[in-house]
Amino acid sequence: MYTRINRKKALSALLVLALAAGLFAAVPLTANADDAAKLADKINKNDHGGSGTLTASVSGDTITVGGKVTGAVNPLSYTLNPGVTIVWAADYSGAVPSIMLSLGGEGAFELPAGGAITNTGPGAAINTGKTAIKLSGGTIRSERFGITTGTSGTVIDMSGGSIETVSPAIQAQKTKINISGGTVASSGTGSTITNIGDGALLTISGGTVKNTDEGVTISSGLDGSLVTISGGTVEGTGASQTVSVKDFAMTGGKIKNAGGKTTIIVSGDCKISGGTVNGADGYAVGTTGVNYSINISGGFVFSYGTSIARLKGDYSGAENHVIDGFSNAPAIGGNAVVCAWNKAAGRASYNEGAADDLTAAPSGASAVWGIEGGKSGIKYANGSNAGFYALSGVTVVPAGQAPAPGQPAATPTPAPTPAPTPTPAAAATPSPAPAAQQTPTPAPAPAATSNNAWGKANAWAVPELQKAAELGLIPETLNGKDFTLPITRAEFAAVSVKVYESLSGEAAAPANPNPFTDTRDIEVLKAYNVGVTAGTSATTFEPDLLLNREQAATMLARVYKRVAFDGWTLAADAEFPLHYTRQAPFADDASISGWARDSVYFMVSKNIINGLGNNLFGPRNTTSAEEAANYASATREQALLISVRMVQNLGAK
Repeated sequence: MYTRINRKKALSALLVLALAAGLFAAVPLTANADDAAKLADKINKNDHGGSGTLTASVSGDTITVGGKVTGAVNPLSYTLNPGVTIVWAADYSGAVPSIMLSLGGEGAFELPAGGAITNTGPGAAINTGKTAIKLSGGTIRSERFGITTGTSGTVIDMSGGSIETVSPAIQAQKTKINISGGTVASSGTGSTITNIGDGALLTISGGTVKNTDEGVTISSGLDGSLVTISGGTVEGTGASQTVSVKDFAMTGGKIKNAGGKTTIIVSGDCKISGGTVNGADGYAVGTTGVNYSINISGGFVFSYGTSIARLKGDYSGAENHVIDGFSNAPAIGGNAVVCAWNKAAGRASYNEGAADDLTAAPSGASAVWGIEGGKSGIKYANGSNAGFYALSGVTVVPAGQAPAPGQPAATPTPAPTPAPTPTPAAAATPSPAPAAQQTPTPAPAPAATSNNAWGKANAWAVPELQKAAELGLIPETLNGKDFTLPITRAEFAAVSVKVYESLSGEAAAPANPNPFTDTRDIEVLKAYNVGVTAGTSATTFEPDLLLNREQAATMLARVYKRVAFDGWTLAADAEFPLHYTRQAPFADDASISGWARDSVYFMVSKNIINGLGNNLFGPRNTTSAEEAANYASATREQALLISVRMVQNLGAK
């Protein structure tokens, strides 16, 4: 188990990364800067040495490159005038020993969905000097570097697609890197993303950045570099630090470490005001050097241990603390929750609501064992900061069941005194049996009630409603209500969050700040943050509007995409098509909105939502009479039935 942070080793690693990045500054860019027409002509005439053809077409200052090339062996080199943009929609692959594509000049290079650059040789996929790089889709693959930059700095903007490499995916200097979607992944011992030098800035607001081997996920130099995280996920295996930087700020998102090394190690200022940090067996936040500060004012910061911070004079290792504050004590306040779980105690189960083996800070923060969406984990709270963090390897026993081993049983409610057994009365002489009657026509099934989970429901819905309760899919906002009534936008948002948490195994976090002026519903803000729903305008949600069937299908399809597709966001939804076999159109297909049609037929193909009979789907009310009769409105019980089918039919996908 990791016990101490090797500061000399961390410093040496950063110096090596700086030297390695400098090697790429000397790579020449052979083409002279050209206008769009001349550059397109060069692209069309390039000798790549492989099979296939690149075709470049010009529209104004934009060059769109298409075609497919395999087996390329010669490097490509283009220099772009300011204002000239290359849109690379081609599929280009080969084994180039040097850099596959070198870009110079102050133009821009875009990789949309469908574009691909793959180098299976020992060289990098792309090197850029001052050319801005924009990835909205597509794929960059390399056995070494994905994108490298020169020493002057540029901009890399990624909203979709993927960069998949063995060595560093992005190795940059003085560059502004913005990641709002997509996946950046490396499977080697180098850092997934390195960005060094004064002015170097890495901003992550979405997507996933991960290292699946022994490398650091994100690293920067000891100079004027900054990493900020407001969304998305950063993952490391724990064989190295997940994030190793100078200055660091986090307002949202998730950082995970699966092993024993420090999750976030800083040499400058570390500010955490939101998001989730999981340190596992190592420090959640560690330090190198003495000129640093740690300020945690929000979010949930967690690791295994028996205390919150290691302070001066304490030479115990990372397995005992959440934060390394050896030289400078951390400042922990605001509505933060910093939590340590004494996993070494060896307990495999805990009672719901108990705080055994948990330590929380600051004063006023709480952490107890809980259950959400069928998952066991920690419920935490400090003022407005409240949430649930699922944990594997532990079982939380629901309140009211037999206590977990080693914990006391709850005091039972005294049973009522049994009534005296009555003395049997003498049997009366039976009256003659009545004449046989015809079997009556069965009466309609009565509505049912059950355990406060619902106040009223149709009998045919009860079995699946009971299953919904078992799976933890019934949100608190629906407890005790009439489930035969139509469901509102806010209520279905809460159901969608439960489905997302069940399928992903992760707790949803609310959007902060709240973009809406007409609701402060925490479940609505969670659904908005996940991408399940949007407002009816930039500032309104209209929580009490009734939900129709095509809206329900669309929201649940978004839940599926968020869980199944790395890099999916609502803004990039069109880049992530659903794959399924479409049935023959419904008779009312023309009434299904264009934006909902794919989701409707996907849900029908997976037996999650059914039609209404007579080959009708009933997507939305199209007449005032239909609206008055709630013809296409989804009811609360229908919404929960399809949520159950969603978890059962797509949970393993």
